[in-house]
Amino acid sequence: MHVSSRPTSAEQWRLRLTDLGVDLETDVGELLRTFERLETRNRLLTRLVGAFGEIVERVPLGLGIVLNQEIYVANTQLRNLLHDDPAIHRALEGGLEATDAQLDLELQDGITDIALGRVEYLCLSIPRDGLPPLGVCLVACGDQIEGGGVIVAIDDGVPRATDKLEAFETLYDLTHGQARVAVELALGKSARQIAGELDLGLETVRSHIKHILGKLGCSRQVEVVRRFVTGPLLVLR
Repeated sequence: MHVSSRPTSAEQWRLRLTDLGVDLETDVGELLRTFERLETRNRLLTRLVGAFGEIVERVPLGLGIVLNQEIYVANTQLRNLLHDDPAIHRALEGGLEATDAQLDLELQDGITDIALGRVEYLCLSIPRDGLPPLGVCLVACGDQIEGGGVIVAIDDGVPRATDKLEAFETLYDLTHGQARVAVELALGKSARQIAGELDLGLETVRSHIKHILGKLGCSRQVEVVRRFVTGPLLVLR
């Protein structure tokens, strides 16, 4: 077969094999069906990564997904943290790794426990010399991603740029005040903690949380960060 005429898709292979009189109920046919399943999965993964990138690049957090102990996808902010931050980095094996050995043990145990469904949500604080601590939140992807995916959200403690919050407001139809609270909520902070950090009244924060959950279609705090990351997948289904 000449290279230029070689089929490049499952459908082309099906037509070529049919023209050649190959019985597709044999092992050849099963291989073709496997090829078709892989081709479909690849298309879906490509769309997933595209949708993920379009949204999470505009969220003021380092966001990514760990799948099978490897960082499957990450936004620019997370990639920058893993490249430049002294407290956390990408391991040689491709996973997430804390510099401090004890904290790394907690991080790896948390990722494993969430991937196996033992727990759904875990927040860690990683100290840094002369810098605000890193706030690390781990959340199960749920049924939006197969294979025990774990969502990672990291806050570097740096004041958030106004344009980032504006983009955040647009994406999720939040007011500026709600956007500020939503980011803190996604990092596992309580209403009282958020009120203290943002210098807001406790009842104001609780009111914001109620509206945030409603607008994001969430019923619990644990679902907020999952909604930030897996929301685009709902469009793909």
